[in-house]
Amino acid sequence: GGIKNARSLVYLGNLTDAIVLCARHPLAAGGTFLIADGAPVSVTELIEGVAAALGRTPRLFTVPAALLRLAGTLTGRGAAVDRLLGSLAVDDSAIRRDLGWKPPFAMAGGLKVTADWYKSAEGRGR
Repeated sequence: GGIKNARSLVYLGNLTDAIVLCARHPLAAGGTFLIADGAPVSVTELIEGVAAALGRTPRLFTVPAALLRLAGTLTGRGAAVDRLLGSLAVDDSAIRRDLGWKPPFAMAGGLKVTADWYKSAEGRGR
C-alpha cells in the first residue's frame, strides 16, 4: 500500500486508436511515438483501480521498501522486487502535441472493460 512509483498504462482500445491515427496522419510518417492512458500511476493506485473495476475492496497494507528489498534478496527474488518498486513511465507528449491524440478511454474505463472481460472468461473456464 505504500509503493510510491510511476507506471504508464496503455489500454488496448487506446493503443489501437493511436495506431489507426498514426497510419492515417501525414505527420506520423517516420515518427516514433510513445503512448499512455494518461498520467502515470503507482502500483498502489493500479491495485486500487483493478479492485474497483472488479467491484472489490483492495486489502493493502504498507511494508517499507527496504524490508521488501531484504525479503527479495533472501528469497532470491530481488529482481522481481526491484521491478515492483521501480518506475516505468513514458512521455507521450509527442503524439499528443504533434498528432493531437487524446486517449479515448480513461484508465478506469479500460480497467473496467478488462475486468468485465476477465470475469466473463473466468466463468467460461478460460
